[in-house]
Amino acid sequence: MNGTVTTSPPARRNWAHSCSPPAPLTAAARPGPPPPRLRRARRRDVSTTTELTAQERQVAALVRQGLSNRAAAAQLFVSPRTGDFHLRNIFGKLGVTSRAELTVLPLDL
Repeated sequence: MNGTVTTSPPARRNWAHSCSPPAPLTAAARPGPPPPRLRRARRRDVSTTTELTAQERQVAALVRQGLSNRAAAAQLFVSPRTGDFHLRNIFGKLGVTSRAELTVLPLDL
């Protein structure tokens, strides 16, 4: 037939039955140092949760100067989403709901 050669697929082996799982390592047999313990995130002191962080103060100062969120973020070398995050935190901490309120608020930045 047209000179084509057909071959059958190679035989499959059942590797699950021919290989046994490796034996678990004991503490003495484990190579290298023990895995590092995961550190918990640092928690802020309750008395400072209403104070602006240094980054939030910088964002607030730029927004008060009239910069857009994108421009303020670019000037601080952070992503626009990070700048928005800081601005939301600023609004929550200072109890303002708009950029105009932030602008007229007397802040010592």
